[in-house]
Amino acid sequence: QAPNGEHDADPEQLVQEAEAALLALEAALANAEGSDGADLAALAEAAQGLQAVVDSSGATAEELSAHATEAAAAEADQQQPAGEVAADEEDDAPKEPPNFGVKWSSLEKLFKDAKLTNDNDVLILGPRNAPELPEEIHDAGLVTRVVSVDLNRRYVDKRAKVNKKKRPDMRFFECALTHIPSDTDWKEYFDFVVDLCELDETHKWGSPGEDVPTSCTRKLAQIVIPGGYLLVLTRMPVKDTEKLIMDTCRIQMPFYKITSWTQFPSALEGIGALLLRRQKA
Repeated sequence: QAPNGEHDADPEQLVQEAEAALLALEAALANAEGSDGADLAALAEAAQGLQAVVDSSGATAEELSAHATEAAAAEADQQQPAGEVAADEEDDAPKEPPNFGVKWSSLEKLFKDAKLTNDNDVLILGPRNAPELPEEIHDAGLVTRVVSVDLNRRYVDKRAKVNKKKRPDMRFFECALTHIPSDTDWKEYFDFVVDLCELDETHKWGSPGEDVPTSCTRKLAQIVIPGGYLLVLTRMPVKDTEKLIMDTCRIQMPFYKITSWTQFPSALEGIGALLLRRQKA
């Protein structure tokens, strides 16, 4: 034994000795419950063995435990294949939103039928679900004043940075459909609004008894100018979405239906759409 009670053995060896003594103690404990005096004597001997290791190390049991934990973590890192990501790291990694596959080619005729020009303003709700769509609309040249609103901060920050110089007339905002701002940075009303299934998401929001879909539908209708268009993509039955909008907006902001799709062109299977126009005052 070294001076001051310190053990001259390697810390790795001490950990192994402590683990072995601990296993012996656990086994003795398991056998001692409801057993005779011989088993209890074995339990006492195992406990003394563990204490001897701790005493000879000059360290506390907590320090030995911490060292064992660090050693086990280091060993696990060495055994993990290169490039392999641990399961908990995968869970914490940002998830890429689904790409619904909506392309400018599916919207071009609708925009042209609406007689949109560069004097008009377009709003895209939930563009993370079709990440390249705002830029495709802008670059087509028919309408360049495109505003995108999304809850995904990662998407908003990335697209805003990419387009700051290349497409300065585009805007990206992080907010929910319930809190669409009306400030000096963008128009409060739009000639054409494209909802990429964001209205679907409102059915998951709010507390029990709170009718979030209706309040969001009212907000959505308010930002479409009289005579403007609303294209709603949905994974819900199209008739249900149509009824929600028509019933909510019937009195103050009436819309009329132009057409609908049970399967919208270019979109993923199961995504339908509804094209409405707000009546002029």
